[in-house]
Amino acid sequence: MDAVRKAVAPGEAEQKALKMINDKAFLEKLWDQCDFNGNGGCSLAEIDKMVVERGWKLSKPTLLRAYKKTTLKDGDQDAWVERNEFAALIRNMLLFENLWEVFDDLDTEDDRRVNFDEFRAGMKKLGMNLSPEDAKAEFAKADKV
Repeated sequence: MDAVRKAVAPGEAEQKALKMINDKAFLEKLWDQCDFNGNGGCSLAEIDKMVVERGWKLSKPTLLRAYKKTTLKDGDQDAWVERNEFAALIRNMLLFENLWEVFDDLDTEDDRRVNFDEFRAGMKKLGMNLSPEDAKAEFAKADKV
């Protein structure tokens, strides 16, 4: 388990992002940039515009998933990210970008799916030396399609 904790421990970029999330003045400035028309809600397009303007390197799958989680799970289930949901959006962007980077590294066939061999290789990278039987059992738990 120490290998897993080390693999997911926040690096310097993540620590800066976490500090940013807790900086209310910076979040307000960021909100104003995102909600540039002042209507009190940010669409996916407005969020994407902010990300591009800031020069943040976020994959489109990351942005879409962060937006959906924020609006559908963390928020009030409408199509807008409101001011009170904005910190959750930033956290979700950080979380999903980290997950995307790990997933993209595992997905050696670039088909946006992880097959059993890719799964086993990923477990080894995390220091989890599973027996073939254990690996098959864990993969089966995750492979619901």
